[in-house]
Amino acid sequence: AVSLVTKARHGAMPHKSKGKQGWLDWSSDEEDSGRGDGSGGGSGSGSGKKGGHGGKGGNKGHVRGLDSMLARPHGGGGDQGGRPRGPAFALRADGDVSGSGRSDRSGGRGGRGSSPGGGTSATGLGGGRSVDARHPGFAPRPRATATGSGSCPPELLEMFGGALSRDTLDDVFEQCGRSVDAALEALLALSVGGDGDRGGGSGGERSSADQRTSSRSPTAGEAPRASPSGPRLAPGRGADRAPDSETGPNLWDALPPELRLLILDKLGAREAARAARVCKDLAETVRGWRATKRDLVLPPTLSLAGLASLAAAYPALTSLSLRKCAPKMASSEDVLRVLRAAAQGPAGGRIAWIDLEGCDAAVSDADAPGLLDVFHGLTGLSLARCTRLTDKGVAALAAHPAAAALESLSIAGCTPGITAAGLASLLSGRSGGWPKLSRLDISGCTGIKGSVALPPLMTVSSLRAMYLPALTVLTVQLPPAAPLEHLLVTECRSLRTLHVSTPRLKVLNAALCKHLTRLELHCKGLDTLVIQHCSSLTAPVTFVCPGLRTELIVNGCTSLTSSTLSGMVSKSPKLRRLRADGCASLDGELHLSSRALREVTVEGCARLQVLRVAAPVRSLDAKGCKGLTAVWLEDPPPPPPPPEASADDEGGSGGGGGGGLVEEKKRGDDDDEGEEEDVVTDDLLRLDLRNCSSLVRLVGVRVAALEGKLRVRLSGCTSLPASARPPTNIM
Repeated sequence: AVSLVTKARHGAMPHKSKGKQGWLDWSSDEEDSGRGDGSGGGSGSGSGKKGGHGGKGGNKGHVRGLDSMLARPHGGGGDQGGRPRGPAFALRADGDVSGSGRSDRSGGRGGRGSSPGGGTSATGLGGGRSVDARHPGFAPRPRATATGSGSCPPELLEMFGGALSRDTLDDVFEQCGRSVDAALEALLALSVGGDGDRGGGSGGERSSADQRTSSRSPTAGEAPRASPSGPRLAPGRGADRAPDSETGPNLWDALPPELRLLILDKLGAREAARAARVCKDLAETVRGWRATKRDLVLPPTLSLAGLASLAAAYPALTSLSLRKCAPKMASSEDVLRVLRAAAQGPAGGRIAWIDLEGCDAAVSDADAPGLLDVFHGLTGLSLARCTRLTDKGVAALAAHPAAAALESLSIAGCTPGITAAGLASLLSGRSGGWPKLSRLDISGCTGIKGSVALPPLMTVSSLRAMYLPALTVLTVQLPPAAPLEHLLVTECRSLRTLHVSTPRLKVLNAALCKHLTRLELHCKGLDTLVIQHCSSLTAPVTFVCPGLRTELIVNGCTSLTSSTLSGMVSKSPKLRRLRADGCASLDGELHLSSRALREVTVEGCARLQVLRVAAPVRSLDAKGCKGLTAVWLEDPPPPPPPPEASADDEGGSGGGGGGGLVEEKKRGDDDDEGEEEDVVTDDLLRLDLRNCSSLVRLVGVRVAALEGKLRVRLSGCTSLPASARPPTNIM
């Protein structure tokens, strides 16, 4: 420390140090003329000359970067509230040092310094050109706390220890009155208090060193300063942003606020707190994001106390998830501690959905009903992968009064305790204790075995029953008033029979049921059907889906024949998209006739020889069909005759005529809707016939090519003669 002071006096130190202690600023560009004595900032009387402490020689070893108020050890100045502040570094006072002996040696050729009480003073250090080796150096001052124990709580350390230093956390905790909630609010905001608009010192003026200290951004080791009225952590007006010429353009300012919030949604709570330290704009954005955050997933790196504090810090939460911190939940008391903290916070009355996925050690049959006591108005509950939950726990949940308000329940992966009996009670609606249950997930419940029939009075509109390896027969036969619209039964490896008869069903997904051989469908309102990779399915026993419109996916159905697929398309007059990739059993000629079909994909059907499409297609993909020899694109079939004619002939002009008018009106509406979609989509014809090495004929594309509306890819079609190729727009 003595050598540093000597180097500073001779100009050997740079103007501003950027090392580990970058907040110490050494310089020699100030001359404090008339200050010959350094006794705590008072007016001195030294009369040194060239090398002295006063006069023109000035204070060549002045330490800048330290707050001028902190540099007054005898209370000559203070902060705005009048509280005396000690120096960050104090002179070490050795026991054998007297004012006269040591001061004479250190005075040098300048005036002899004197300090009150005869001790060593700052003047003794700065008096001469050389400093005696026995002169005391600098020693860090001991850290003073309000109560004697300046350590912050462990939950704050775990949440912010990776982003802020321990000293900063201790200071903020002390300035917030040792209140965990106030400190959490301040640290989450992560705005640094500035002193740009207040005066310092006893005379109301600040030195230039103090001005530079308050206007710059603090380092991680500094603590925010407190105002007289309490903790002040908002950014000061004296902190100016660096110009674009030094830092580059600030693209963050160009983003709209909505996009900023979307970016922060991709971060966790802890990562957002770290991001807030970058600048004031990010701090303000994080504060606004936290005030409007609705879905919170607690991080896995915090303790129970930290998780409880974080769950209570978001005022607008509507859903809370503990799935990432599930390993820390060793008992039901741990889960209830976090949930009760969230319920007692500002968002307690808004939280409507909780996710306890994977909290296996904390949720059992006896503990499940107690979860409904924490929040009032809970509408969603996820107990996925809580393997200790059985049918008894489901019955206990149903008996709880709060179960009447539940709309969504997930017991996915609760195996092997959940069986078909528990599923029947869940789907029994009001009689089973679940009058409002509309979404149910039983995926992965391997205890559901054998044949299962859904009860006709079920209230569920969306049922997920994926990966039920022991399920063999599923019967869904519901009345017209049943609200079921989405049914997912994918990866049921032992499922052999699927019978679905429900008018309101919109989406049916039975993919990867490799042993499915019997399929019966009576779904007038079905919009999307997915039966891909059902390798044992040769043909549906019954297929009554006149409303099938959006998509039919049969990819990987290796046993499906060409005649079966043609019949399914013809029975779906509104179908717009067909995907039949990898159907190895499609052989001979595949004839697709529809007035609504827009997109056809039959990629990799190696045994297919002729593809004839009589539909207004806009996209045809048949690449990799090595046995394909001809592709025909024909005009769609004529519309069917109006049904009201036959009704009039048979039943006169009574009810039959009225029914015909209704049907005609509905058909007209459908046609108008189709025309509107044609206007929205482009009218280009896109063909992908790459690697169809046996292709020799391509019919029905010449007109589109001449009009410049054809985009065709024919690379690898080595057998196609030049006379059969389109004239233009070949890729």
